[in-house]
Amino acid sequence: MERNQGRKYTRTNSVSQSIRGYWEVIIKISRAKTRRSGRTALAYEAINLQGLTIFKGGASNAAATTVGATQEALVEAAMIAKNLGFGRILFLSSSKGIVQACNLKCPNG
Repeated sequence: MERNQGRKYTRTNSVSQSIRGYWEVIIKISRAKTRRSGRTALAYEAINLQGLTIFKGGASNAAATTVGATQEALVEAAMIAKNLGFGRILFLSSSKGIVQACNLKCPNG
C-alpha cells in the first residue's frame, strides 16, 4: 500500500491558453466516409457544461473532400448555436484539416 509513498505527483496542463475560458456550449463533430460512393456522413451534437444535449443533427453530402463536408457541418452547427443565443462555442473534431484551416484563418494572439 505504501509503494507510491516516494512518488511525487505533478499535474501537467497540456491545454493551450487560447481555449481556456467560459464556454456556453461544446459542439462535437464526427464524420464517416464510404469508400464505394465517396459520400460523407456527418453528425454533430451540442452539449452544455452540465452535459445536457442542447441540439444534435446529421447530414450526408457529396462534398469533394471530407474537410469540406466537415466545414459544412461546422457552419450549420454554428448557425444553430448562434440562433439559440450562444456566443462562446467550443468545437471538437478529430479532423486535422479543420484544425489547420482554423489556425490559418484565426491565428492566436
